Amino acid sequence: MWDKNDVASFVIYGGFNTGDRSLRQLEASERESYSDARITCRRANRNWFVLSGFRERNVFYHKVIVSDGGRIIHGLIITYPKALKAAFDPVTAVMA
Repeated sequence: MWDKNDVASFVIYGGFNTGDRSLRQLEASERESYSDARITCRRANRNWFVLSGFRERNVFYHKVIVSDGGRIIHGLIITYPKALKAAFDPVTAVMA
């Protein structure tokens, strides 16, 4: 059941990799930003990684992709209440 206080967010971002950071460095930085979260899933390939898990009352899914030889960073962050996991997990799977 959706409550008026429940908030889901979908953030898409992109930009130049001005620090010329490797995918591993980008992932390490993102892991630091989730130091207060419980990461339950980590996947990676040669040009992307995913971190997902739980932070407070929310589920998060964060995917980072590098392109153009590592010069461009693309990201997707989806956050939604744990109580709505059954409704949002299929949405996240399609968007990811």
